Amino acid sequence: MPIPKKLVSYLTNKSLHHEIVPHKTVYTAFDVAATLRVPLTAIAKVLLLKSDKGFLIAVLSAGHLLDMKKIAKLAGAKKIRIPSEKELWAFLKKKKAALTSFGGYHKVPVFLDTKFSKNIHGFFPSGSFTESFRILLKHFVLAEKPTSGAFSIVRKKKIKKKTKKAIKKKR
Repeated sequence: MPIPKKLVSYLTNKSLHHEIVPHKTVYTAFDVAATLRVPLTAIAKVLLLKSDKGFLIAVLSAGHLLDMKKIAKLAGAKKIRIPSEKELWAFLKKKKAALTSFGGYHKVPVFLDTKFSKNIHGFFPSGSFTESFRILLKHFVLAEKPTSGAFSIVRKKKIKKKTKKAIKKKR
């Protein structure tokens, strides 16, 4: 699936400089990181959320987890949740589409996690499963004017039971 022409037009109108990075077909931010061989901290995980005030987009590092209480507080919402699949498809208006991090394109507010915004550049979803955008974070912030705040939790790596047993045997 190619990058939507409307999205390319949106980026051009915003004068948002971007590099198109081709890769194999992937569906998750983790897969993008593995395919492009870049750290998870450089990959934007983009989540569509539904609050009592409407939809919003949260952009955070792929290696982090979303803290629902913190994003709700930042958004000034009483309730916030991940929308159902039916709500997601209705929002995207097509069955085979990918969510992007461009709130202006989707006509919803964008929230950018401060841990992700420390990067010089990031890899963002392009609306295609085979290409991503590499964008300087300062250009993304200028174009999208996201609300910034700390709403992510660092993902802790779990050690598998087999690995724990092997470590104990070596001691």
